[in-house]
Order: sequence, then C-alpha cells, then structure tokens
Amino acid sequence: MFTFGHFLLGIFFIVIGVIMVKYNFKLVGLTGRQDWIENVLGSGTTYLAFQVFAVGLVILGIALATGLGGNLGHIILDPLKSLFPVTPIGN
Repeated sequence: MFTFGHFLLGIFFIVIGVIMVKYNFKLVGLTGRQDWIENVLGSGTTYLAFQVFAVGLVILGIALATGLGGNLGHIILDPLKSLFPVTPIGN
C-alpha cells in the first residue's frame, strides 16, 4: 500500500544507504573494525558487511517508496508461517 509516509521513509533509507556505500571507508574508520564479523568471515570483511547492509537498505527503501514493501515482506516471510502458527488467545 502506497502512503506518503512510506514514500518519505523509503527516500530516507535510499539516501542513508547511498551515503553508507559512498563513505564506506570513513564509516569503518569512525566505528572501527568489527572483530566478530572479521572472526567469522575473515580479515577485512567489515567493509563488505557494511556495503551489503547499505545495499539492502537501498533495496528496502525502493520497496517502501514504491509501495511494494508489504508485498515484499509477505514474499519473504510467508515460508515461515508453518513454523510459527498463530492461535487465538482464549481458545
């Protein structure tokens, strides 16, 4: 469902994601290398992890801005319905 609030939030996510990709080295210099990421994925992968997060943020922003956020969420989360059945309270 498209709303003006979702459009603004999507644009905000897109801008933050683009800034994170553009200034990736400065961001890692500001936050420092994340030891838990580098222990799992290898040396120097903090940069990669931040870039993957930023690209995901841009994709989420595009989905929200165009009104596809709810549909995309259903596509991603529908396979998990069988794992977490919803039962009404009081029955």
